[in-house]
Amino acid sequence: MQFWNALTCFAVVAAVYAVSEWLSVKSKGTISSLIIASVLFIIGFWSGLFPDDITNQTGLLVVMSSFGVALLITNLG
Repeated sequence: MQFWNALTCFAVVAAVYAVSEWLSVKSKGTISSLIIASVLFIIGFWSGLFPDDITNQTGLLVVMSSFGVALLITNLG
């Protein structure tokens, strides 16, 4: 059984966003959660912890193309 299946990839992506949101709340909004998530993903990709196609394996690209724009606009506000 392969470790990086759709469920584990989704769990890792969700955990990265949860950690980044928690750190953003702890810093009282000084550091944006999207910046923290971006840094965590860069560290994960460069160190080889995350597979190169983690977003393709989760199936989030299909959902984000139709639903994600509203989430991005809400997060920017």
